[in-house]
Amino acid sequence: MAHQFRPVDRDAEMLLPPNMLDWVPEGHAVLVVIDAVEGIMTGDLLARLVPPTAEGTARGPARYDPVMLLTVWLYAYLRGVLSTRAVEDRCRYDATFRVACGREVPDHTTFSRFRKRLFAREGLAEDLFYRVLHVCAGAGLGRLGVVAADGVKIAASASREANRTEAGLRRLAGKVLADARRAAAADEEREPPLPGTDLLLDADVMADPRSRAGRVRACLQDLEREREDAEAQAREQGKAYLEALEAGTVRGKPVAAVAAAAAQIRLDGLLAAEEEKLRAWQARKAAGQRVTGRRCGPGPA
Repeated sequence: MAHQFRPVDRDAEMLLPPNMLDWVPEGHAVLVVIDAVEGIMTGDLLARLVPPTAEGTARGPARYDPVMLLTVWLYAYLRGVLSTRAVEDRCRYDATFRVACGREVPDHTTFSRFRKRLFAREGLAEDLFYRVLHVCAGAGLGRLGVVAADGVKIAASASREANRTEAGLRRLAGKVLADARRAAAADEEREPPLPGTDLLLDADVMADPRSRAGRVRACLQDLEREREDAEAQAREQGKAYLEALEAGTVRGKPVAAVAAAAAQIRLDGLLAAEEEKLRAWQARKAAGQRVTGRRCGPGPA
């Protein structure tokens, strides 16, 4: 029986879409990651990612955009790409990575320096990866068996379910970043790169860019509310701990978050007392009363 096969012509010329965003379908995971990174970027975070410019070098070559580098790195981690050389290669031939890096192809040395600076900020890489992972989980992206590390399945496009897996997502973020740090050490020793885990098998779930932007924003807002609620709860518990300490009824040591909140409450009280002393000192001086001693509070005496 005769078979008919499609011809293979590897020399055929082709034209790529003029718009780089046309290289990937709407709703692809890389677009979600781009929106998420842009959503969490602040001036303070940008300053932590950009090394200071040495005096006299302001007119040197332009640097790569740190937001772009961060986007590529986080997307690479989600894809299980942990080696700097592998990331450079993906930026050359993988359309989704080319969208993430804006058609720039930073070499592996650039990625290595950026990674070193990112890892030097204690807990920064883990926190950023968790926040992006939280958005991806809320968007319905990912391998459920891996993302639901605490045993709770994440239903597609259900940010409420993603919130229920915060502990699991944090454990997953910690594991991925631990693998990334080991891969960084292997890179420096010129050892074979460690294999990673691709967490983004479902790539096309938010076809409408307006919907994508809104859902990414909603996920980030949910995450911010979670943090505010956790801080408020820790502060209430810290207040109760201080009251129990004063009453002599404390049993055991508080958890780290409660201890930190209690210390902050103490500090706030001391600062408030010093500010009150300063206001009283200024009031006596304005009234023409004789003031003794040095003025309380900041500033010259």
